[in-house]
Amino acid sequence: MSSDIKGTLTKIKGGSVQNRLAAIGALFSLASDDDIREEIRNMGGIGTLVGCLEDNSDPRIPRQACGALLNMANDDQCREEIRDYGGVELMLKLIENQFKDATSVEYATGALLNLSSDDDTREMVREADGARILARCLSDAPSEESRRNSVGAIAQLCFDQEFTKQLVSGDALKHIVECLNSSDEETRNRTSGCIWNLSVTADETREALAREGCLESLVNLLQKSEDVNEDPETVGNCVM
Repeated sequence: MSSDIKGTLTKIKGGSVQNRLAAIGALFSLASDDDIREEIRNMGGIGTLVGCLEDNSDPRIPRQACGALLNMANDDQCREEIRDYGGVELMLKLIENQFKDATSVEYATGALLNLSSDDDTREMVREADGARILARCLSDAPSEESRRNSVGAIAQLCFDQEFTKQLVSGDALKHIVECLNSSDEETRNRTSGCIWNLSVTADETREALAREGCLESLVNLLQKSEDVNEDPETVGNCVM
């Protein structure tokens, strides 16, 4: 398998757009396997894929590479390398540059969701204007999946107090609260968890959430949960 991966990485670095896309697509699929993911990392695949995020020759190349990195980001060591190669900042740029492309935004927000569990990544997202970018994904999301990924990422990123301050000052909380009304159960689940995390960060944040009608929306969600089979975790987040 190592020789196959080496050949695939070589194709990504040069050749026609179609051949490069095919090679990146192969890594996209292979990266879902734990052992192969480690091989890809050991052979320098993460640096190659992160480099593709800056490729301007065809918008499909950074989109496909971001999808591969989404799968690579399921591993601790891979997450660290993606961060060290500057992947976090480039994914946020990809969201802005290809915002009208739903798949690109879904891949990028999904990867950020996987990456956002450590303090270093949270700081990087904050410094790269991630609060504003992810808030835009909530307010004007090109798809429900991108909204779901974004609110899940914010739920982890908000443990960085400065990031949360940016959310509050940028009027992002209203868009988070609005996600409680999503027709998608998983989005509602992640949103209730996000609000719970935000509510324990500071008194100012709780007050800002209240001003955005958070309590009323949570009560409304609880009332609706009596009529539908709502996820118990969502209900639990509402009442804690």
